[in-house]
Amino acid sequence: MSLGTTVFASLWGLTALAYAAYISSEISLVLLGLVFLVTFILALKRLPIALGIAFIELMAFSHGHLIRAELFGFTLSLRMVLFAGIMLATGVLLLQGKRPMKESFPRPLVLLIAAIALGITIGAAFNPVGDVFADGNGYLYILYILPASMVVWNVSKLKIMRTLILSVAAYISSLTLVLIYLFSHVGVSTQRVIYTFIRDLRIAEVTQVSDVIYRIFSPAQFFIIIGFFILLVLVVQKKASSGEILLLGLFTSSLIASLSRSFWAAIGVGGIALLILLISNRTQIKRILGSIWRVLLVSLGGVALLWVLVAIPIPNTSASLGDFRDTIESRTDDDVAISSRWNLLSPMWTEIKENPLVGKGFGETVQYTSDDPRVREANPDGIIEVYAFEWGWIDLWLKMGILGPIAMIWLSMYIITGLLKQNTSALFLALGSGVIALAAAHFFSPYLNHPIGLGYLLVCLVVIQTSNHLSEVHIPG
Repeated sequence: MSLGTTVFASLWGLTALAYAAYISSEISLVLLGLVFLVTFILALKRLPIALGIAFIELMAFSHGHLIRAELFGFTLSLRMVLFAGIMLATGVLLLQGKRPMKESFPRPLVLLIAAIALGITIGAAFNPVGDVFADGNGYLYILYILPASMVVWNVSKLKIMRTLILSVAAYISSLTLVLIYLFSHVGVSTQRVIYTFIRDLRIAEVTQVSDVIYRIFSPAQFFIIIGFFILLVLVVQKKASSGEILLLGLFTSSLIASLSRSFWAAIGVGGIALLILLISNRTQIKRILGSIWRVLLVSLGGVALLWVLVAIPIPNTSASLGDFRDTIESRTDDDVAISSRWNLLSPMWTEIKENPLVGKGFGETVQYTSDDPRVREANPDGIIEVYAFEWGWIDLWLKMGILGPIAMIWLSMYIITGLLKQNTSALFLALGSGVIALAAAHFFSPYLNHPIGLGYLLVCLVVIQTSNHLSEVHIPG
């Protein structure tokens, strides 16, 4: 069995195991204890494998709560115990004399860490400590740069990285489509069981769009975009296998099923960047044009697959092509999510103007009027006060001052130029375009202040570190 197939099957097996743990807190606690112990030992002996497991968990399960348990009133999650196991092993390795490589800490990353420290300091001084931790704890993921910098990465590990991204993207896509089929066909009682499971473990968000159409969204679907870009490059370079071409259709289906305008914008901006990169890397325009029909055909096949999953009458369903079309069209129209975002923008700017240089720190709240029916149901005037915001780049400025967005832009540019400086492989081009896509998505939704975005940037830094150590990094298609 290949590595990709093993990872794909293991993720589905872990999902099934998570359901068993979900119905028994004792099983959850035992599993988390075993994960911590195994991760700690593995990180001491085979640090790259431990980091690979942590990266797989990040890509597959957005919020890291696939397995969780209560311990003395505190909620432990799978992501927490993986982090604790690896960081504890990192501390042991440091005591044993193993040192991180200095080049793993470029100046833009150091500046970002300084901005985060500033946000924590100001937040702790003026905002409730609980809010500061809840708002800023995602940035702890950046500490993974310490163990990652202790590993000498090579080309074989980069080949594995590409396989991991594609196999995890395949898992997320298949999970999305399975949920689409189930919610379109099963009865209300079964829907309730499935919904409660994936909601409580924060695997995905399910929203009923019409009587028979459901939206399946997860921040982890961002990695489907990266897989999509990798496959696009392979198709253009005529290195894609028949299985990879079919996978491109699967990714298209799931990205449509997400009904995420942020993702669609990210694909558009990142896709344009990828096209420019392909042309600038002397990929023949004739070859690119010759690949368009194949990509369009496979993408149309992905759209057809999504419609079939919704409309197939096994068991009976009342879905029609009109329902499918109306759902897609509705996502391009104005709705409460868009209006709520715009309502939030002005109050955020007002807060920033009060302290534009150093910001208000983590945990700073903003009061605005939401049009979300759930908010209106609890509070008819729609007034809500929150410290987590949709406008990602403005959030950085508000929490860390002007240093936050400057550091993040500098780090993003450093990564993009570093990735594209000496390589034209599918992995490098896709990762570079992915950084641009991530920055575009962050305009509308918070990704760069979430472990997903931070983890992705760290992976890109590892790739750059590898390319800097080798005179030539060649990853066959």
